[in-house]
Amino acid sequence: MDNLIANGDMVMGRNGDPEMISGLKELIQRVMLRLSVKRGGFPYNQQLGSRLAQLDLNQTDEFTLLAAVREALADLEEVTVSGIEKTLDRETQTLYLTVYLVVNGREAIVELNDQLW
Repeated sequence: MDNLIANGDMVMGRNGDPEMISGLKELIQRVMLRLSVKRGGFPYNQQLGSRLAQLDLNQTDEFTLLAAVREALADLEEVTVSGIEKTLDRETQTLYLTVYLVVNGREAIVELNDQLW
């Protein structure tokens, strides 16, 4: 079980306690956290996060992105990355990344639509 996080903050229930999640939702949240956080940016665990923000925009190919995603999710034994799709808006330097996963035997899709550079 873990606390539900939305927009960078814990979600509080009606009773004022943190809202909890488990199972598939918890694992998807862990995936999103690891892909969204810059690797080395979390002081308590320097290995947490991804190198997506460190990639050279002009050299970003799907193999490089796939390697960065797999590295970020390597410690999640229940999660396998089966593929990715990218859309790159060079004008705004925004990467739109769709990650295809198998989580505990179930297919899942995570979309990361964020300005990474």
